[in-house]
Amino acid sequence: MRQGPFVFNQWRADNADEELDLSGADLRGLDLDKMVFAGADLAGADLSRASARGAVFSGADLTGADLNLRGCDLSTLDLKRSSLDSAITNAAVASPGVGGRSPPLRSGTSQPTAATRQR
Repeated sequence: MRQGPFVFNQWRADNADEELDLSGADLRGLDLDKMVFAGADLAGADLSRASARGAVFSGADLTGADLNLRGCDLSTLDLKRSSLDSAITNAAVASPGVGGRSPPLRSGTSQPTAATRQR
């Protein structure tokens, strides 16, 4: 992963039949921009302070992962069909809340979404 998205994504494509198990991995502060983690097991992984602009996490298991991606542009982050049960998030919301800051969220809680706040 430290070699960048081109090398990582090429490795993923070449090894598409292998499960990517990064459960419990320490990914703190890494540049994960444009990397494809689709279907990966990232349960319990620490992604705090990681940059994930344009990263693809569709179908990934992020159960219990630390997603403190403070300061990252998540507008293109793909989380379709991802499991976020008990994931710890902090400011990992693309649209800012009141005062330009997003509140800390814990997945599985009943927090209003941007769509419901506008009603």
